[in-house]
Parts: sequence; C-alpha cells; structure tokens
Amino acid sequence: MIATRPIWAGETAALALVSTDLHEQRATAYPALIAAGKLDAATAEAALRASAAIAHDWRRRAGQAAGEPTHATRAERIATLEQAVAGQARRVAKARAAVTRDSLARLCAYADLPEIDRARLADDFAEAGLISDPAVRPWLYASEYAALIDTLLWWERQPLSFDALAQLTAALRAAPSLRFADAA
Repeated sequence: MIATRPIWAGETAALALVSTDLHEQRATAYPALIAAGKLDAATAEAALRASAAIAHDWRRRAGQAAGEPTHATRAERIATLEQAVAGQARRVAKARAAVTRDSLARLCAYADLPEIDRARLADDFAEAGLISDPAVRPWLYASEYAALIDTLLWWERQPLSFDALAQLTAALRAAPSLRFADAA
C-alpha cells in the first residue's frame, strides 16, 4: 500500500486506461474460468461489476464517458483492486526474473530503491548503452502498470473520494475570496 500521494495520482487518463484494461481482462478471462470450475459465477459477477464501476468512473473523470458513478461498494472496489495488485506483483516478479544477473548487478547499488525506480533506472542504463538486456523494458512496463494499479487502490482507500475532492475544489474556486480589512 502507498502511504504518500503516488506520482500517478493526478493522471486521470492513464488511470482510466488501466482501469478499463483491468475490466476487459476480467471480462475476457472470467467466462473460461467459470466454465473450468475455477471461479464461481457469483464471485465473477461481483468482481466484474466492481471492475466495470472502477473503469466507468475513471473514464468519466478523464472526460471519456458520461453518466453518474456506477454502483459497487467500496469494499468490492478495494477487494477487486487488491486482487489486481497481487496479480500484477506476480507479473513484475516474473518480468524481473527474466532480467539478466549482469543487468541486475549494475543496479545493485540501488537495491534500496522502490521496484519501479530500479526498473526506470535499468531502462535509463539500457538507453545509455550500459545494459543491453531485452528484458529490461518488459520489467519497466510491468512495474509502471503495477504503480498505476497501486494508485487506483490508493484512491479507493482515501477518506475523501476523487469525486468529492473535485467537487470541493470546484466549490472553493467558485467562492469569493476572503479579504481582510487593513488594520488601522
């Protein structure tokens, strides 16, 4: 979980893209999982409803969809995103495992950095010709995607929702500014 405001927190278009992708992944994969008996229909329906709500809300916030916020409980949204975070963490680990030991050795001085920063640094090293490892870019992409999912989860856990903060900001901007009289 992210304690401070994530770097992606204000990137509504990127969050809309990732939330839509997460929903489409589920909508594509769940029918086969249900047919194989690996997922029950009620669980799938709840997860699809939550992921559809998250995707619609972020597309609306990014100006890509109209309408009222869709209905899924906060707990359903958080559970869906926690599942997505766990799944993406596995993909990041798999992508990192494909990076050569030599490439990782060049980054050993930066082992205390967060995963995404190490992946960005590895990509910078590759761009500069210090690392020639085709697995660096997939690691970077997987890490960035994980950071975006973490940001979606961060927003869901905030005491004030994105929409509430936007409404508050709009109200404050519309309010006349306070002027203090000069003390005479």
